[in-house]
Amino acid sequence: MTTPTDPVTLAAQVRREWGLGDSQPVHIEQALWLLEGITVVRTPFGDSSSISGLFVRKEDTVIVVLNTNRTRGHQHFTAAHELYHVRYNAGMSGRACTASEFPGKQPDELNADKFAAYLLVPEAGLQYILAKLAHRPTPDWATILQLEQYFQVSHRAMLWRLRECGYFRNRAEMERYAPAVIREARARGYDTRLYERDRSYEVISDIPEKVRICLERGLISQGKAEELLGSFGYTRASQDQEGEEDEPLD
Repeated sequence: MTTPTDPVTLAAQVRREWGLGDSQPVHIEQALWLLEGITVVRTPFGDSSSISGLFVRKEDTVIVVLNTNRTRGHQHFTAAHELYHVRYNAGMSGRACTASEFPGKQPDELNADKFAAYLLVPEAGLQYILAKLAHRPTPDWATILQLEQYFQVSHRAMLWRLRECGYFRNRAEMERYAPAVIREARARGYDTRLYERDRSYEVISDIPEKVRICLERGLISQGKAEELLGSFGYTRASQDQEGEEDEPLD
């Protein structure tokens, strides 16, 4: 049996593996952690950095790092982009990537971008939601914002996906909707965090659980556990707070 290599086919295959239909949004960072076993680190890079994110592979351990100096929507796209490299560039031990369009991009980078676009916004799902909005047959801000809020992708990524599926007649029509997305979203009552740089630090992984198990088995000391957790931004070796009570079930 031939293994598919087309990034659109691979994206559809991953969605099936994850139990997702064509029209369901992907919680990509949680999917990387829970379904792929990948540690995700969200951290700001330098203000002058053009890098969207990177991944590092060491044997069976994979870490994806996302630049929080980019918008949340851009971070989601980058996470999906890095997943392509992790899954389908087996000989690659790591790479820093810029998940956006620019001339001269390498073929595997273009494939990673296409994979990310179709993983996050499958064409069938996009057409399904557009059909639900049939009372808006021509391009408008309301439709565009509703789609990107639903699929949780960047404004630029959604504009390109809509152009690819024929929603815009040409690039000039698409570019009319490129500027002022935060203003337009705020005017319609949408949460604008998708379009903003949060510059936050977060680790999404099972590291605290693994450290706890090692501590309970006597494989590491309390001091070493706290050192390991501190290196990833955690402040305690144990998640059990003294005096903390469970919330009643009734």
